[in-house]
Amino acid sequence: MTNRTVMLTLDGTKFAATAIDETRYLATSLGARVVLLEVLRQHTGPSPFSIEGARQADRRDAQSHLRRAKQRLNLACVREVKTLKVTDRSPGEAIQRSARDFDCDFVVTATHGRSGVSRMLRGSVAEHVARRYDGGSVVLVPQAPSTHP
Repeated sequence: MTNRTVMLTLDGTKFAATAIDETRYLATSLGARVVLLEVLRQHTGPSPFSIEGARQADRRDAQSHLRRAKQRLNLACVREVKTLKVTDRSPGEAIQRSARDFDCDFVVTATHGRSGVSRMLRGSVAEHVARRYDGGSVVLVPQAPSTHP
């Protein structure tokens, strides 16, 4: 039996958390291990103290997101869950590189549903990964539709 690997990308948003169920389904169906990845953003600014404070807060938040996701997957009997935090200027590149490093068969990532100017200005990490990761399949999990009129 092949040792399958599923990577779940997290960014701390509730949209990213919705992809945990898709990851659980894939991992339990395939008997796969899971790599949880959170890419920490780079901070730049005028004061090294404020930057370091922001970095520490991001690391704490990431650790909390990863711990909660790992607990949910462990409760669902996923056999092996590894957590990884990466600091990189480009989240898309960091995800691709990490997925290659772990030889991932699947990369699961939530989409934020940006369009128009927002997408043009902020880009789409999910689209970047879907277009450029060639080591396996990319599973895009859309955000739930809004219940507001």
